[in-house]
Amino acid sequence: MKRLLACVLFLIIVDGFSNLLYAQSADRLFVQVVIPEEDTLVYSGKRIRINGSTLPEAEVSVNGEDVFVYPNGAFATRVELEEGDARIHVLAMMGDSTAEQIFTILRPTDPEPIPAQSQIITNREQIPKNDIWLKKGDPLRVQFQGSSGEDVFFQFKGDRTRYPMTELPPEHADGKVGVYAANWIVDESEFMDWAPLIVSMDKGWLRYEEREMDVKVRLNGLPRVGEVISDRAYLNIGMGQDRLGGARYGSLHAGVRLNIVGQKNNTYNVKLSGDRSAWIPANQVQLLPQGVSPVHAQVENIIAFGRKTIDVVSLQLNERIPYTSRQVIDPNQIVIDLWGATSNINWNALRKSARGIKKVEWEQVADQHIRLRIHLNQKVHWGYDVAYTKSNKLEIRVNRPPVLSSKKRPLKGVRIALDVGHGGENKGALGSTGLTEKEINLQLAKSLRLELEKRGANVLLTRTRDTTLTMREREQLITGFNSQLMLSIHANSAGLASNPITTKGTGVFFKHEAFKPLAEVLYSHMLELDLPPYGITGSFNFTLNGMTEVPNVLLETAFMSNPEEEILLSDAAFQAKVSRRIVKALEQYIREKNGYN
Repeated sequence: MKRLLACVLFLIIVDGFSNLLYAQSADRLFVQVVIPEEDTLVYSGKRIRINGSTLPEAEVSVNGEDVFVYPNGAFATRVELEEGDARIHVLAMMGDSTAEQIFTILRPTDPEPIPAQSQIITNREQIPKNDIWLKKGDPLRVQFQGSSGEDVFFQFKGDRTRYPMTELPPEHADGKVGVYAANWIVDESEFMDWAPLIVSMDKGWLRYEEREMDVKVRLNGLPRVGEVISDRAYLNIGMGQDRLGGARYGSLHAGVRLNIVGQKNNTYNVKLSGDRSAWIPANQVQLLPQGVSPVHAQVENIIAFGRKTIDVVSLQLNERIPYTSRQVIDPNQIVIDLWGATSNINWNALRKSARGIKKVEWEQVADQHIRLRIHLNQKVHWGYDVAYTKSNKLEIRVNRPPVLSSKKRPLKGVRIALDVGHGGENKGALGSTGLTEKEINLQLAKSLRLELEKRGANVLLTRTRDTTLTMREREQLITGFNSQLMLSIHANSAGLASNPITTKGTGVFFKHEAFKPLAEVLYSHMLELDLPPYGITGSFNFTLNGMTEVPNVLLETAFMSNPEEEILLSDAAFQAKVSRRIVKALEQYIREKNGYN
C-alpha cells in the first residue's frame, strides 16, 4: 500500500513539474521572422517567401494557413499576394499563449499623371541617363515625358540650334502618353566639350518652357588614348548588367593602353580592332593628353620555354596593347587575341624546357589583330596568367600539373585555396533560425582544412574569422599562395519569390569551360550525400570564378533558406561528411587529371 501511495505521489509531482515546464515554455513563446527582413516592404512581386523560427512545440500559421514547424523551431512557406498593398500575419500558438509578427507589403506606386494642358517637362523616361561621349556616326537618342500634344525640341547648352522631337504613340511607349523622342547622328564637323542637354516646349511666339537635363554630352575629340590604372581591370563584352556584373572578356593589368572611342553609363568604349569593341569602367582608366598616338604595336619573335614550375610563352612588343584570352578543350589550348597588333614575327621558338607545351601557332586574323594558339601537352588546364614585363614583353605563364607524390596520397604537397564566402559586414544568406551563411561557410572551411591537411595538402583559408574582405583582397591571397586548386565555399538561398520548401539541393558553379571537369567530379561526390541535385552551372560570372590562374569552382553546399537543409548545414557531423566527400573529389581529380598526354 505504501509503495502504491508513493507511485501516485510521484506521478502527481511529475505531472505538476511537466505542467510547470510547459507554463514556463509558454511564457517564453516567441516568433522571429528573418525573411522579410523589414516589417514594411516595398515589393512588386506576386508572391513572397517567409522564413522564421519559434519554439519547436509551438504551432504556426501565416495568414490563417498552418505551417509546419521543424524540430529546431524553423518554419518556412510562400505567400501569394493579392493586388494592391498586402498584410502578412505570422502567428505562433502554444496553449493559451500567442506571439505574432505583422508585415505590410506596399506596392510601388506609379507617378502622378501629368495634368492635361499643363505644358510640363519632367525627367521621367529620360534618355540618356548618364553623361555620354560620342564620335562621328554615333547615334544620340534623346527622350523624356511631359505634357501630351506639344511642340517639343532639344538642344545643347550654348548652341542655339533646336532639333524637333516626336511624341511616340502609347503602344510604342509602354502605354504612356507624352513621351517624346528624337534620334540624332553625330557629324564629323561638330565638336563640343561637355555640355548639358536642354529640352524645350513651345508656348507661343518666341516663348517656350525649357528644362536642363541632368546629363552632359560631348561630341568628337575621339579617339583618345587611355591607360589602365587598376591592376585587375576588366573588359566587358557589352553594356549588360546583372547582380554579378556584365559578361566579360577578361582582366587587364595596369599599364595597358587603350583606344577610347566613346563613353556611356560611366564606362569607356574601347576600340579593339575592325568592328570589335569592348567596355571598361571609366574609373579604371586614366585618359592621356590629347594628341597621344593611337595604340598600335608590332609583335616581334615568339619563344616558349620552361621555368621551375611553369612554362612561359614570351612575345616582344613595342607597346602595351590590350589582349583577351580564353581556354579551349579537346584539344587543350590557350588562345590569346592581341588587339592593335601587326606581325613582324621572324621566329617562333619552342625550347625543350617547355614540358607542358606542344607547339605555339600564330596568325594575322585581320588588320591589327593577331591570334596566338598555345597547344598544351596536359590532360587538363591547370591555369595561366597574362602580363607584361618591364621591358614590354607579353608573357603567358602556363601552370604545370601538380607533381603526384603518391597514388595513395595524391593531395600531398598540393596547394589548395579555400575561399570562405562572405564574412564581416556581409552575412550572406539567412536561415530560418537566423543562422548566417558566413558562419556556416567558416565552420565547413575549417573542417575541410583539417581533412585536407591530414592528407598532406597545403591549405589556405581566405579568412579564418569573421572579417570583411573585398574580392580583390581574396584574389591577392589566392594568387599569392600560388594555389593549384581553388574552391569557393557558399550556401545557397532561394529568391524572395521562390518556394523555400521545394527549392533545395547542392550545386557547383564554374565560369571557364576548361574547369568544368573539376565541377563535374565535385558534383558527383556531393550527390553521394543524398542531397537533391540542383545542378552544374557554367559561365558563372562570380568574380573569383573569372580567375584563370588556378582551376576553380564555387560550391553551393545546400540551401540555407530550406529548413531541412539548414538543420543539416548546422550539424557538425554533416559538415564532416561534406568535408570528406570534397576531399575524395579532389583526390580523384588529381589522380585522374594529373600529368601530361
